[in-house]
Amino acid sequence: MTSLLAVGDTGARPEDPSDYPNLLAVGAALAAHHAERPAQALLLLGDNFYDEGLRRDELVSRVRANLVRPFCAFVALHGPRSPEVADACETAGADRPAVAIYALLGNHDHARPASPGLQRSAVPRFVSNWRLSPALAHVYELDGGVSLIALDSERLARGEDGGPLVEALRSARGPWRVLAAHRPMFALGARGDASRQEAYMRRVHEAIAESGVRVHLALAGHEHNLQVLAAEPPAPALHVVAGGGSDVRRIRAETPQRLAGSEALGYARIDLVAAGGEARLFASLYRVPDLPLRLLGGRWLVARWSVDRAGRVREE
Repeated sequence: MTSLLAVGDTGARPEDPSDYPNLLAVGAALAAHHAERPAQALLLLGDNFYDEGLRRDELVSRVRANLVRPFCAFVALHGPRSPEVADACETAGADRPAVAIYALLGNHDHARPASPGLQRSAVPRFVSNWRLSPALAHVYELDGGVSLIALDSERLARGEDGGPLVEALRSARGPWRVLAAHRPMFALGARGDASRQEAYMRRVHEAIAESGVRVHLALAGHEHNLQVLAAEPPAPALHVVAGGGSDVRRIRAETPQRLAGSEALGYARIDLVAAGGEARLFASLYRVPDLPLRLLGGRWLVARWSVDRAGRVREE
């Protein structure tokens, strides 16, 4: 059945004395998890490169530091420029599983006009399994009837027409639909312009309502922590924030929709599981321990919730 690992806000600069070691710790936890229970894809939820996106004069050094080194267990190095960064990955090419890396853009990735284009066209020349669509919304059809709809939330937040999101939702084969974006689709005291966030949320919910389809699960980053929330249509039934890729910030807004939260480094795992004649999407949040416990390795499960085809959410 379908399974994927998801994490956002991984773009720590390599010279950062705290956030970059955090990124390496999260990457190591993801690699260990993947070795024990292989996933079919890695989803990066945006803010792949701080502080102002990807720059051409830093292209090689940042691909090496922010993609190849921390995500060595996932990267495929078969591109024309892969030899320039391959020494940052200690695992031999034959030992790395063939998985897709689906990437989204965050607000920092949009900070420089050239950054989105570099991430779309230049990164695959180094990391050959990197996938980043130029569309506002793009559908990746996964195994088991799971449609992953990748949304460029910053473009929608800046006022771009939501019609492509409506069409992507309608074209998704499903029956399961997972909507992934950098910005959360809830009012979580999100960082930045509150009015922009409110407008973005409204456009997302309107697009889902206009599409006439159910979104079972939403994935987002941006908040630099781990959260699980639930809502009624047209919002996604289950909403997971997995923004613990390199930095931790407090959970700032109280909301009755929050089911669980952890101010910690970490990531999410999504699994489509059929048991007892019933299929459910499971969302599990894992915390990466702080120092000194980090030296012992491992990760801690902090929350696990699931949703069924009808949008019913329950704790597992």
